Amino acid sequence: MSGQIHRNVRTYLAATVGVSGFDVLRNLTVAGLLGPYTAGLFSTLMVIPQLTQYLTFGLIEALPLAIPRNRGRGQPEKERRIRTSVLCAVIAASGGAAVVTFSYAAVTAVSDGEAALFVAFAAVVAVMWQLNRFLLTQYAVEGWFVELSRIELGFAATVCCVQVLAVWWLNGYGYWIGLIGPYCAIVAYCGSGYMKRHRVTIPDEWLSEARELIPIGLAMLISSAPHTLFMIVSRIFMAATVGVREVGFFILATLVLSKISSVASAIARVMLPEMSLLYGKGGDSADLYSVFLKAQVYTLGVAVAIAATGVLLIESLTAWALPAYLPGVPAATVMMLTGIPYSAVINANGVLLSTERLRAHTVLFLCGLGIQGSVLGYLFVAGTTSAVTVALASAVAFSLYAAMANIAVVRVFREAGVGRASGAK
Repeated sequence: MSGQIHRNVRTYLAATVGVSGFDVLRNLTVAGLLGPYTAGLFSTLMVIPQLTQYLTFGLIEALPLAIPRNRGRGQPEKERRIRTSVLCAVIAASGGAAVVTFSYAAVTAVSDGEAALFVAFAAVVAVMWQLNRFLLTQYAVEGWFVELSRIELGFAATVCCVQVLAVWWLNGYGYWIGLIGPYCAIVAYCGSGYMKRHRVTIPDEWLSEARELIPIGLAMLISSAPHTLFMIVSRIFMAATVGVREVGFFILATLVLSKISSVASAIARVMLPEMSLLYGKGGDSADLYSVFLKAQVYTLGVAVAIAATGVLLIESLTAWALPAYLPGVPAATVMMLTGIPYSAVINANGVLLSTERLRAHTVLFLCGLGIQGSVLGYLFVAGTTSAVTVALASAVAFSLYAAMANIAVVRVFREAGVGRASGAK
């Protein structure tokens, strides 16, 4: 890896750690102010913006792969069409989802006006979230990780302060106002910069252009944050079977896994555009092999250190800061350990995508999700559903998923003869 790539990794990883710190502080403080029931309800409603990202079929996630690849092939006009087509698709998908959600909120307002208002707030967050994701991805595509780090760290600090103060002052309403305000600000700031850098004209065939990216977009959507859909399934399953209070206790587990995963995600976000550019230029697979090994060793080392520290401290910290959430500590402990095999998944997925093994990547993800679904089905039949047993289901799923993904990557390199060449040296 070049010196610039190393600097980008260090800078963005340091910023990611800072963002994670602000997010942990914000989530724990807000959860303590709201209590398990309300926090669990809002966590369930946050599924709305999380699901909205799937309505774009991963087009935003495809940008760090598609744009550098076309740049490596010397196709600047194709780059421009891709950017604008994805922006149109994001606006159409998130706007359509917001209309449907607002319609549902209007219908339910008759029986429960406050709950309907919270649903409407979640729809606004969904639109702002998708626009924010599109705009920030442009910085990653261009390799501007110093500026991206500054923006993400500043945004995390702003949301932390604003949402905590808003919840303290306005209770449940403050939760949503504390998200919507900062999201509007960052979309305005990054959007103005995007408009200055890029000529925005709607292509006549933007829909067909976006459609071409859907296969790789879906694969990238899975690869960028594989734990997201697993956690969505877990929360919906618990809310439907044992109630939102148990989802509230599961917040600690969800928070733990998302923060451990951010380490691997930060490294992957820097490396994927570089690997895609190399592939577009017809680069040597041996370079990718070297990057993969270094990334895996580094990521697993950090994940083990975080998990070991977390297991030792989480109960005492929870008892001190959030005693009402102590029943969620066993689930969070399980998820701490789950973060170790999970961190090995993201880098493996990046290799499969950069070498255009889309089918293998998708099949492996579906296998992992199927394993989790099977374990959750067993819990439902056995009547043993709880935050800790659902966390154990995720542990089983991610461990097997990680093993299968890394075996697949080893086979890719063996087929290319990279391992044999390295051994000969």
